[in-house]
Amino acid sequence: MRKSRSQHKPQLQVALLVGLVASAALLALSLGDGGRAADAATVAQPLAAAQAANERAQAKRGPRGPRGPAGPRGEAGLSGPKHQFISLNWQNNQYAGRDVQTFTAPGIGEGEVQCIPPQSPDGDKGDGRMRIQVFHDDGVKENPSKWATTMWVTRFGGNVDDANRRQRMVVKTNRIKRSDDNRNSFSESMDTAPIGQYDPESVGSMVGIITTEPFEDTTAEQPAPTTFRLSWHWNFKDVASSRCYVSGTFVTEQR
Repeated sequence: MRKSRSQHKPQLQVALLVGLVASAALLALSLGDGGRAADAATVAQPLAAAQAANERAQAKRGPRGPRGPAGPRGEAGLSGPKHQFISLNWQNNQYAGRDVQTFTAPGIGEGEVQCIPPQSPDGDKGDGRMRIQVFHDDGVKENPSKWATTMWVTRFGGNVDDANRRQRMVVKTNRIKRSDDNRNSFSESMDTAPIGQYDPESVGSMVGIITTEPFEDTTAEQPAPTTFRLSWHWNFKDVASSRCYVSGTFVTEQR
């Protein structure tokens, strides 16, 4: 069994005492018979000090004293980023109740990630809703009062039948301005097909940021932007076996 420091300490003190005795003996021999009496006091003093230290080390330790009062609490640190995760996962045409998930852009608005297939009654008359949509905080049919709400996205990939889809990259911007008094939301599609059509099968990803652009007369502090990343794979070629998978991460740095 390994010994603790407190068990080793008395042994070290004894070793020190033996060493001092040996040193004193050597000193006496070197001085000869005539110098022994003259240096007896000099030799005795360190020996006595070493013996007293050894006795203190051997003594039992007294009881622990009371614990002192706690110091003042320090200031709270900065909040870490807020993370939100979404996952749409349906197959065999079982999309009902599983084709939409929500997220929040704190201080800016609420949002939805949608993978609603063309065959759904909510599928925009046959072309589906595969998109990210943001609803600004100022409400329906109201002018934004503090700032424009903006979303920038970069989309990669798309229609599997497109031989060049791996090289496809599209950058898009959408915003609600002060003059847009009939819009409560905006969206960007994961689909690459024209309006009224859809990609039968698609594999791709999207990165973006949801943020604000203050008006010149605004003094209110802006909310932190929310960044996001989406990736997807859907296949609607056969209705009975249609499926869609979308995963997403939303990050907001706290201020």
